[in-house]
Amino acid sequence: MAQDWSVDIETRGRDGTVHYSEGPNRVRFYWEFGGAPRIVAIISGVRPGEWDESVPWAKGRRVEIMHRIAEGVIRQKAPGCTAEYFEDRTVIHIVTA
Repeated sequence: MAQDWSVDIETRGRDGTVHYSEGPNRVRFYWEFGGAPRIVAIISGVRPGEWDESVPWAKGRRVEIMHRIAEGVIRQKAPGCTAEYFEDRTVIHIVTA
């Protein structure tokens, strides 16, 4: 399990990019503000069937990395919120408690 990782968030109005990095390796996710009453943000990433080919440096670790992304986004931008996972953990909703 990698210990050298970070989550960086870029904002472009109502959406942006979440970058997950481990050392020199990086994968990008899309985020947007949520539209439902409890949903603060929606984060979407690489689909399960495409992960190992698209992100070979993190082969077999997609779920672990999606959890880290949720943790990083909550810590930086949405304290007190929680994560809910959808579409086989391809989409994360950051929701109010």
